[in-house]
Amino acid sequence: MGQLDKDITIYGQENYDWQLLNWSSVIDELFKHYQLEGIMSYTMADYMKEYRQNFLQDLSVEERLAELPSDVVLQRFSPDQRLHGLSPDDIEAYLSKLKSQQSH
Repeated sequence: MGQLDKDITIYGQENYDWQLLNWSSVIDELFKHYQLEGIMSYTMADYMKEYRQNFLQDLSVEERLAELPSDVVLQRFSPDQRLHGLSPDDIEAYLSKLKSQQSH
């Protein structure tokens, strides 16, 4: 990073009046990246992607799955994976239910 880039970054950090309070944490994170790694090609899209990944890591599996429709989740699994852990009685009961629904 050149001296001019450092000077501009420091000036911006010291003189920005944080009028957009909801963006202050975003700007703060960008300044941290600049201080650690120097001026680089780090875009708002890069920040948002990194933020979402970090946010998702903080969520429990239940919290992540709660936001997804069950059919979207189930599409990711084979029939064998879907049936794994079910008893033969549970599978038979479900098949009977499907058969009775089809006959109506």
